[in-house]
Amino acid sequence: MSDGREVAIKTIRFDDYEEEQFWDELKIHQQLSPHTNVVSLLAKQYTERESGSFVMERCAHSLRDWLKIHGERSTFETQRMLREVLSGLEFCHSKRIVHRDLKPDNILVCADGTLKLTDFGMSYQFGSHLEAVAGRWSCEEYVTLWYRPPELYLVDLSNNSRVAARPTHSFPVDMWALGCVFVEMRCFVPLFSAESPMDLFFRVYRTIGSPGAHEWPQGHQLFAALALVPAKRIPDSFDLYKQRLGMDGIDFLRRLVVNAPGARMTATQALAHPYLNTK
Repeated sequence: MSDGREVAIKTIRFDDYEEEQFWDELKIHQQLSPHTNVVSLLAKQYTERESGSFVMERCAHSLRDWLKIHGERSTFETQRMLREVLSGLEFCHSKRIVHRDLKPDNILVCADGTLKLTDFGMSYQFGSHLEAVAGRWSCEEYVTLWYRPPELYLVDLSNNSRVAARPTHSFPVDMWALGCVFVEMRCFVPLFSAESPMDLFFRVYRTIGSPGAHEWPQGHQLFAALALVPAKRIPDSFDLYKQRLGMDGIDFLRRLVVNAPGARMTATQALAHPYLNTK
């Protein structure tokens, strides 16, 4: 920019619907930009019927690249980084905005080590708190596959008109994704490195089992409609990460990677969890 600052520019070439998407993303980013843990939007550029661009502060690395470069670090550092991601998510959710594509590539690390959420191209803002509680119909694929929760991929897999209670999605999709990101931050491996929604289905249910009828009725109904028998669940499957996460870390993970969306911690609850509050 004219003041010498380095910037990052994201450009959207307009097609049938991209121009509307540009304005939606701009509106969301403008509301979130003032927060410390959201990448700052500095300016916009717009050419009618051609393209639109977001001019943003430039951060040193994505979290994925940062992990590759820096590797091992203390539990304390992981806790700090998680608190910053959660602080950004809590602010998003307070504005009734669900990110819907949380992953290490969409978390930036600045030169001073601050973490910031970015890329709100898939984000959605609910019109009211009641609408957010009710959720949005899972009519399209959101969230990159490795970080996609059951309420999204079960609908895609079932495609069954006989299933009456199709689940919706809301803020818990970000919390499931956060659990997956947490494992990568501490263990350097994806929690569910699936190659397709069906592969993800088997990996998830081998890890946490199928949704119970009382735990999550809609998910149980969708699961039954698939008429598939996943590989037998591995008992205490998260114990594989116990050495890296510790007991509080395992509990933190279990409260995020849960079948029932309503059973997952909120961002505010996660910030108060003992794992993030022990020295």
